[in-house]
Amino acid sequence: MEPSHEKQSLLERLDALNKDELPLKSKGEILSQNTCALAAGKCEHCRGYGIVFSPKGFYASSELCGCVLKCRQCQGAAMDVSSGAARPCHSPSPTVMVNLFNQANIPSRYALARLENFKNFTGNGEAMISQVKSWLQLIGKGENLNQQKGIIVEGGVGVGKTYLLTSIAKHLIFKGLSVKFVDFFQLITEIKAKYSLKQDVDESILNPLLKVDVLIIDELGKGRRTNFEQTIIDQLVMGRYNQQKLIIASTNCSLKNVITNIDPSDFHNFPTLKAAVGERIYSRLSETCRFWELTGNDYRYRKG
Repeated sequence: MEPSHEKQSLLERLDALNKDELPLKSKGEILSQNTCALAAGKCEHCRGYGIVFSPKGFYASSELCGCVLKCRQCQGAAMDVSSGAARPCHSPSPTVMVNLFNQANIPSRYALARLENFKNFTGNGEAMISQVKSWLQLIGKGENLNQQKGIIVEGGVGVGKTYLLTSIAKHLIFKGLSVKFVDFFQLITEIKAKYSLKQDVDESILNPLLKVDVLIIDELGKGRRTNFEQTIIDQLVMGRYNQQKLIIASTNCSLKNVITNIDPSDFHNFPTLKAAVGERIYSRLSETCRFWELTGNDYRYRKG
């Protein structure tokens, strides 16, 4: 009795297709099965990317969408076989994007963040979203990536800086780029904990941040601005500057070189970014990043 093609492994079926060894009827049945929703870009859950996101634990996670796992053509391999030859049905591969997202350390709260869902339009949010979308169209891989400038977003509390950065992170992952998202203050805390345990900070924390395609730093300049913190900023910025790798960051610090109408006694709490990171780092950020200001009211306060 001839074995049913439904029971054969994917590799066996593809190999049979390529060698034209299946009976014509069986081959036609395989090619006439439901069109892959991922290949057609019509899945309502993943919007044609093949991955879905989950706000579980401290960091957001992702997994293959059901349209990939239940696909009758590839049985979860994310391969298009409709032409009679196996080829990825999406580039980059959904399995690659799942790994990139799960290693990006995006906060769980922002697992579902999307530029299209940005809601704080009490300031220049609409114009900012348009700018970001235009910037994303310029970003590619390889040499093209190294030729582009990063972004430093200044804004007050609750205007949507973190939401914006995490949305950007997802779009970069959709392009197949490796991303790391770090909150600067939490990063400093983690490094100090490693040092106290006499663990290798360079290998476990800093090197991965230097190697990724794009490093995203939330709350750059936040902290006590100690020599230790300045050293960490220097290592990150200089290390990526020398490799021509992108930095994207948010900051509460003013991007202007001089702040007026502020009581000098409060200057420690309201510094310029230049004062917070030092002239050497600020100079390199000025060269390699676009400085954008996001304005608006505190959305969390309004929502609450």
